[in-house]
Amino acid sequence: MNFQNAADSGRVSIFSVPHNLSHLTRRPAFQEPVIDGVRAIAVLWVVVLHMVFFHFATFPAQAIAIFSNPATAWILNGTMGVDLFFVISGYLMGSILFGEMKTSGNLLFSRFYIRRFLRLIPVYTAAMALGLYLLHGLPGYSTWFNAENFWANILYVNDFLPILRQYMGWCWSLAIEEQFYLLLPACILFFMGLGKGRIRILAGLMVLSVAIRYTVIHTSGIVPPFHFLPGSAAWARWFDVVYDKPWMRFGGLLAGVTGAYLNCFFQPQLKRFFARTGLVTAISLVCMAIIYHVAMTGMGSVFFDRIPFLARELWWAFFHDVFSLASIFLILAAIHTPRLFGGWFRRFLSWKGFYPIAQLSYSIYLVHEMLFMWLFPRISPLFVGRLGAYGALAADSAFGLVITLAIASTFYVLIERPCMRLRTHPAFLNLIDFFSRPKLKLAAEEAG
Repeated sequence: MNFQNAADSGRVSIFSVPHNLSHLTRRPAFQEPVIDGVRAIAVLWVVVLHMVFFHFATFPAQAIAIFSNPATAWILNGTMGVDLFFVISGYLMGSILFGEMKTSGNLLFSRFYIRRFLRLIPVYTAAMALGLYLLHGLPGYSTWFNAENFWANILYVNDFLPILRQYMGWCWSLAIEEQFYLLLPACILFFMGLGKGRIRILAGLMVLSVAIRYTVIHTSGIVPPFHFLPGSAAWARWFDVVYDKPWMRFGGLLAGVTGAYLNCFFQPQLKRFFARTGLVTAISLVCMAIIYHVAMTGMGSVFFDRIPFLARELWWAFFHDVFSLASIFLILAAIHTPRLFGGWFRRFLSWKGFYPIAQLSYSIYLVHEMLFMWLFPRISPLFVGRLGAYGALAADSAFGLVITLAIASTFYVLIERPCMRLRTHPAFLNLIDFFSRPKLKLAAEEAG
């Protein structure tokens, strides 16, 4: 029996370090490499943003110069990596649930929620515990960095607290995803019972997303260009009103769910459409142009000074959702049109070097900010004398990335992977079976 079969039959412990470590380089045959590539790009984009962002205290002039330079504006827009995460989450969770509906005609809520719990909570709890050390006593922050509000993280409602009162504030996106996971099974069950017109409903919900964003933006007056500094009152108001609330960000998740629905129930039509390589190439180029424009347009860009106020409001209202729709189209194109752009597009996203990063992406996202906040002020003085400000910033970032990957790998091998493997353990399956049995059957068994 080979190693994989031994693991699958339970002969390899779920805590086996060599086995769990091997999954960082061995992609399962059922896993779509395009999704891994997009996930890796998303987390790297976010990490590069924070490499610069958390140097504001030590190298403010250099950080501002990087963010304001048109050639490096994409770094400041690393926040769009979160939109990519939302698109992927919507697509993957939608695919799981739509697939279950297509196969069985129903959804097993208990299985979905317990699997999500095992996937998310254990390593999240470990990261919050690590934060008690790394975030304690940081200059410019409360002594315990709002650790008294950890309960909001556990309940996934931390995005409803003001950002200056959140513990591990970057986890607002995890709260939105968990709120999405909580509602999605019931919404899909209701949605699939509607019969005809489902695509129109999805389109209507996307229009609703833009309408909500425009209403909030228009009434709050929070419109680019933005010239506030991180941590300022204006920055906090922007964050709390238009950035981290679920009603402002559900468009990305919806775009992913829409892609999953089409892929699950309209696959023959999708195959025929994406076989029209010329048309797909033209649309893909438009999508790439949209993504490039969004990525290279900094929120303080003079672009906004050159367009009317209404155009600024509309751009700000549309850009998250248009970016998300362009992204899901390119994902589907890479999956269904392997020869798009001569095949280089799919080959790029499927590059095997992206796979380990994709596997570690959750732990990377959890730990990298707190590590950068703790590490950069301590090691910058070691490099600045020899390398200068920009050299020290680069050296800090390289060390921070290496340590982040080491911590994320440890979390993955010791916590994430064991908990994922636990989902196929007989005890877990028995638990699912217990919750899924009809109540009348349970009553009969108890009476017997």
